[in-house]
Amino acid sequence: AMGNAVILKPSSLTPLTALRVGELCAEAGFPAGLVNVVPATREDTLRLAAHDKVAKVFVTGTPETGQSIMAVAAGAPRPVVLSLGGKHPSIVAADANYERAARGIVWGALANAGQNCGAVERVYVEERIAAKFVEALLAEIDRVRIGDPLGGSVELGPLVSEERRQTVHEHVGEAVLFGARLLRGGQIPEGPGFFYPPTVVLDPPEGCRLLQEETLGPVIPIITVESVERAIHYANESPFALTASGWTKSEDTAERMM
Repeated sequence: AMGNAVILKPSSLTPLTALRVGELCAEAGFPAGLVNVVPATREDTLRLAAHDKVAKVFVTGTPETGQSIMAVAAGAPRPVVLSLGGKHPSIVAADANYERAARGIVWGALANAGQNCGAVERVYVEERIAAKFVEALLAEIDRVRIGDPLGGSVELGPLVSEERRQTVHEHVGEAVLFGARLLRGGQIPEGPGFFYPPTVVLDPPEGCRLLQEETLGPVIPIITVESVERAIHYANESPFALTASGWTKSEDTAERMM
C-alpha cells in the first residue's frame, strides 16, 4: 500500500497458493515488480535474506528456520520479524459452556487439518466438566466431513506430505504407548493422499512429544486438571508462546487466564 516492493517466498511444499496471490495482485492492477513471488530453495532463501537491497525480513516457519534467517540477516544488519512454531493451549474452565467450547476447539484444531502455527494443540479442561466436554467434543469430531477438498462440501483434507503425516502419527503413537487413551482416530488410512483422521487423545503424559513439540496435524490432546491455576501452569510449561485461548463465563477467570 505504501509502495514498498515485496518478495514473497512460499513454502517449498505449497508454492501454488502464493503464485495465485501473485496472479491476483497483477489482476488487481498492482505495478509490475511491486509484488514478486519467488519459489526458492533453502539456500536461495538465505541469500535473499542477506541481499543488500532487502530492508526487512518477515519469516513464518519453524524455530530452526527462524534461527537460520536471523543469523544471516544479522550480518547485514536488518530488522527481522519472526512468527515461528506454536503449541496453542486452550483452557476450559468448569463454568464454561462446554458445547460451545467443544465446537470452537474442534474448529481451532482442525482448520487446514491443523497445519497452522496457531492451531489448538493442547486442551486443559477442569475435571468437574471434563466428561461432558469430552462427550461434546467427540460428537463434533464425528460430524467432520473428510475427503478431497476439490470434491465438494469437505471440512478436512489431507496433510501436505508423507513426512508431515508420519510426524503426526509418531506423536500420537508415542503418547498412547506412554499411557494416553486414544478416543478417536490414530490410524493411517489406506488409499491415495496424505490423509490422517481427526484424532483425540486423552491425558497424554506431560513429557511426551505430543505436548512438547509442534504437531501440525488434526490431533486434539485433552488433559484433565483439578483447577484453572493448574491449567495455566501446564499451559506455560512450553517454549512456545504464539497463541493461547480460554473458555469461561466469568470475567474474573478470564482475567486470570490472560
